[in-house]
Amino acid sequence: MKKGVFMCVFVLLLFGICSGCGNEGNMEKGETRVITDMRGMEVEVPEKIESYVVYWVGATDIAAMMDGFEGLTGYPETSAGFSFLNKMYPEIKNCRVLPKDDISAEEILSCGADVVFVRYSDQQELFDNLAEAGISVVDVEFDDYETMMDAVDVVASVFGTKDAYEKAEKFRTYTEKTIKEVTDITAMIKREERPTILTIRDADTLRAYGPGRYAGRWVDYIGAVSCLDLDNPNGYVNLTEEQLLEYDPSYIVFALEKQKDIFCEKEISQQLSCVKNGTVYNSPVVLNSWSNQGAESVLMLKWGLYVMHEEECDFDMEQEMKDFYKKFYEYEFTDEEVEEILKEDK
Repeated sequence: MKKGVFMCVFVLLLFGICSGCGNEGNMEKGETRVITDMRGMEVEVPEKIESYVVYWVGATDIAAMMDGFEGLTGYPETSAGFSFLNKMYPEIKNCRVLPKDDISAEEILSCGADVVFVRYSDQQELFDNLAEAGISVVDVEFDDYETMMDAVDVVASVFGTKDAYEKAEKFRTYTEKTIKEVTDITAMIKREERPTILTIRDADTLRAYGPGRYAGRWVDYIGAVSCLDLDNPNGYVNLTEEQLLEYDPSYIVFALEKQKDIFCEKEISQQLSCVKNGTVYNSPVVLNSWSNQGAESVLMLKWGLYVMHEEECDFDMEQEMKDFYKKFYEYEFTDEEVEEILKEDK
């Protein structure tokens, strides 16, 4: 009986030790503080964030803005596909790439993070499991440019450093200024004079975003009209060849990299005005596609305006890009790198 009791105690102790492996930052939080996430929920976080995981691609470039990934221990597989991520942050190779689907709370816990940033609507069960395990889980979901700025403020509050708060304040000022500058110009363009556009994820599925989705929200700002505006404003639909021909947009912009050439080589595409006129583009991509959710999406406003209404622009897009990444990411792009990213804007 004594031997049996001893074995039970041993197993319990072993379980306690193993359950803490890789999660030392959360076993004893020490001093903590409370922040409010994007759901309006109060979350207790450590006073000082030593390590964190980003498990939503829309928050990856926001976290990079705050601390240059110094505390990053894991990040989403989707982010790993963007080529400049490793170029700007070579030490990211030491972080774990987390699968997009079928991930367990244990896998994230093994990254040893104080905090995990997620999009709650995508990962409710994972969110709850991590919270039950005692880790600080922060919802950073946003769906338009206004709430994107709020999400940046939330991430800054989690880091809680003077530099993070200053970055968030500067970013909000920059974003609000950019929106005003762009809309002041495009407000003068009558609707009937605006070019039509399709924003599409990739050339294979032809999955298009309606203007009510984040990857389509920039369209109205830059003085264009989405072809899905009336048919399916909140849509995320695979277009048929018949729809492509019916819409015959003035412009097509792909959210993913290296889609333009694939699309333009298709026989059906040869019939479209935008292919004939050379107005098919890939969205610029650095840490994320500028067309998608993320802090860099603010650059999509000026890029789109520059592509479609260059005559109205009093700024240099290459310099605008250089200034943005130097200001918010402490990275100085070379002329060659800028050309590589923006080479298809003209």
